Order: sequence, then C-alpha cells, then structure tokens
Amino acid sequence: MGKLRLWVLICAVCVGNTACTATGGIRESFYLPSAQEGQKLPLRVALVADSAMKSQRLTLRNMMRGDTIEVNLQPGLINAVRGELAVVFQDVTIVESAKQAKEQDLLAIPTMSFEQSDSLGQGFKSQIKLTFKDIRSGTLVTSYDQTAVRIIPPMGVGEGVGGALLAGASLGLLLPLTLHQQANSQLERTLLSLEEGIAQSLRTISSDIQGDRVWTLYLAGKLPGFGESTAAAVAGGSTPSGARS
Repeated sequence: MGKLRLWVLICAVCVGNTACTATGGIRESFYLPSAQEGQKLPLRVALVADSAMKSQRLTLRNMMRGDTIEVNLQPGLINAVRGELAVVFQDVTIVESAKQAKEQDLLAIPTMSFEQSDSLGQGFKSQIKLTFKDIRSGTLVTSYDQTAVRIIPPMGVGEGVGGALLAGASLGLLLPLTLHQQANSQLERTLLSLEEGIAQSLRTISSDIQGDRVWTLYLAGKLPGFGESTAAAVAGGSTPSGARS
C-alpha cells in the first residue's frame, strides 16, 4: 500500500507540473526577397512601423496539455516586408511615424495579425495588409491583403514514441522533461512554419503590386483623385539629387 501511495503522489506532482512555456522569435534577417522582374517603380516608400508593432507576437496554447508557445515576430517581420517592397519600389525606408516621412512619395501602412486557429495550438491564421497613401495629400492609392491559415507540421514519430517510452519507463518521473522537449520541438516547427508563411504572403503581395495597373495611372497623374501636379511632384522627387537644377 505504501508503494502505491508513493506512486500516486509522484504522478500527481508530475501532472501538476507538465504545463510549460517555450519562447523564441523568428530570425531578424530570415527573409530572402524574390527575384526582381522588370524595372522598379520610381517611387520612394516610407514603411511605417510604430512602437506597438515592435512587441507583436504570436501565442499558441494547447488547451489539452496546457503548453504555451510564445513567438516574437519583430523585427524579423517588418524587415521581411521592407525587403520585399524594395524589390518593387526604388527605395523603402522604415519610419516610426508618418511625420518622419519627409522625402518619400508614398506611405506604406502595414496591418498585420497572427492568431491561433485551433484549440490544440497546431495552426495559426495570419493577415498581412499593406495600405499605400500619397504622402503629399494623404489620399489612398491602393491596398493589398493576404490572409492564410497554416497547419504546423506534427512532430516526428521518433519524438513522440521516444518521449512516451521514456516517460513510461521512469513511472512518470521524467514526464515534465519530456513535455518540455516536446514544447521546444513545437516551437522550432512553429518558427519554420511562420517564416515560410510570411514569405509566401509577401511574394504574393509583391506579384500583385507588379501586375497592378494602378501604379501606371498614379505615375501618370491619371488616377482618380490625383492630377498632373501629383505626377510632376513624384517625378521631381524621384529624380536623383545630382540631376536637379
């Protein structure tokens, strides 16, 4: 009876301590921009990244085990956005507010959200939206939006089976350690899935920008709400400083 009580006590302690948190972040320079196709648009872009965006993160909770995965998204995410926009536009500068954009032609305002998509923390929903405004008038030019749901790949068979055998062989004594290892594995797979998902969304947006006739109209001053004065201002601003009179 004494051994049985001891075993029950050990299991109770282990179960009470199985919940764990794994924290990490996507790499600061993980993104490799897509290959440039054709000429860049002769426009200078101010990409707004305010202070609130710097603390952006994705939290995934497994409601069954109680595990939590915390992923910091910045500065890797905004660096990736800048890198891809630089494939399309002449110049892209990150600013903390619109007031800092003095020499640019356009404001690019990102709206980005990442949230858990299932109760077990095995997937997430992402939205990346870029809104472009004329910096002189504040008028909306256009916007692009990519929303996706990604399923995080499950752990390998060896990880799951090995952890179960180890925990069973030790009567639960190593269960917290095993679950901690599984949480770290989940974190690594989440980071990889996030980076791949962000890259896919940004390349789609980049392709949409390059194929959008709105930029031809904007540069020619023929877009509704923009006249020839806008076109002249953009053309003048895009001229290399050494060539100005």
